[in-house]
Amino acid sequence: MKRLKWFLIATSAIVALILVSCAPLPLIIPSITQNIVEVTANSADPYLSDLADWCDQNDILMLWYELDQPPDGFDGRNTAFSGSPAAEENVYLNNEFVGNYGTTDLNTIKSTINASKTTFSGTLILYLKADDLLGTSWDLIVGEAGQTKIAVTNYVLVEFQTEGSIYKVTKVQVVSDWQNFNVPKDMSSITNKGFAFFRIDDDRVVDARVIYPQ
Repeated sequence: MKRLKWFLIATSAIVALILVSCAPLPLIIPSITQNIVEVTANSADPYLSDLADWCDQNDILMLWYELDQPPDGFDGRNTAFSGSPAAEENVYLNNEFVGNYGTTDLNTIKSTINASKTTFSGTLILYLKADDLLGTSWDLIVGEAGQTKIAVTNYVLVEFQTEGSIYKVTKVQVVSDWQNFNVPKDMSSITNKGFAFFRIDDDRVVDARVIYPQ
């Protein structure tokens, strides 16, 4: 009987090891490095849609902040814009003001953006991690790898969703230390949710990572 008992225990342990070794790894959704265009406008007019389509075709993330109904935390982002505070139809690339499509030809703004894009190091950390193998709950992971903080730094964490062909900001946080973010955890659904995490040194974005809506 004892031999049978130990045989069953050993067999169970072997089966458990096989199941663990064959089980899928925890689900991870990584981010990518991209330049970021931000637009402050009252409505999703045809010019805004045109710029959004153009940015998408040129591997640039365009985020729309609706001024009539600003997202949660927008006051902090508004004061961090460089060159000009938020106004109707303002366009920013990597936190720098590049034009207002209400007064400047949209093609001129596109040319300015195209000529001013930069290459980021991509050392910021941003990814979604499932809490279980079925992906029923997700945590957003943010951080910074191997960079030295300078005196004038802002970190920005943006949550956005798809609205037609435009990515509309639903929440934004601006902090001087990324560890002070209120990071989304235990999300039961990530459908239609996107995230952008970027670092601003001396009024310019020096690194940015993006997770597009699933």
